[in-house]
Amino acid sequence: MTTTQTTLSKDEQDVLAHYDNITEALQTRDTQRAMAGYDENVMVFDIAPPLRAIGKAHSEETYDTAFAMTKGPWLCEWREMKVKVIDATNAYVTGIFRQVYTVITGEQVSLTSRLTDIFEKKDGRWLVVHEHISTPVDMQTGQAEMNADLDGRGVPFGELARSAAK
Repeated sequence: MTTTQTTLSKDEQDVLAHYDNITEALQTRDTQRAMAGYDENVMVFDIAPPLRAIGKAHSEETYDTAFAMTKGPWLCEWREMKVKVIDATNAYVTGIFRQVYTVITGEQVSLTSRLTDIFEKKDGRWLVVHEHISTPVDMQTGQAEMNADLDGRGVPFGELARSAAK
């Protein structure tokens, strides 16, 4: 995992440990381990429907379905992770993550997304209470840009905007 920070406090390290746990859970296809760092009432804005999911049980079902539709371990890379501990009980993390997995038909999928997580410290543990995952969309086609460039200038309407600029 790469972070944008060089020196981390104990709380920042504890928050970022969540992502090491997710990585290991994806590699071993372990739903319970993946969900260990989430609050029971977590609200998730995921890349898959619905627009909003509330509750840990919903996210567990999402992991179970994803594992049933894929085979083998998942590769998960975290980049430019930035953690900000606001006070003794609130923190957030932003970053980019890439997942590579194989669907049951044998096709390998690579997906790069943006992530924002909000954490609350409850009973001495940092738990995700809100997660927002998004992937850029080509506004002309409505199709996800599964591996968009990290930096650079976006073109909101893809080829339509490029041809109109000529």
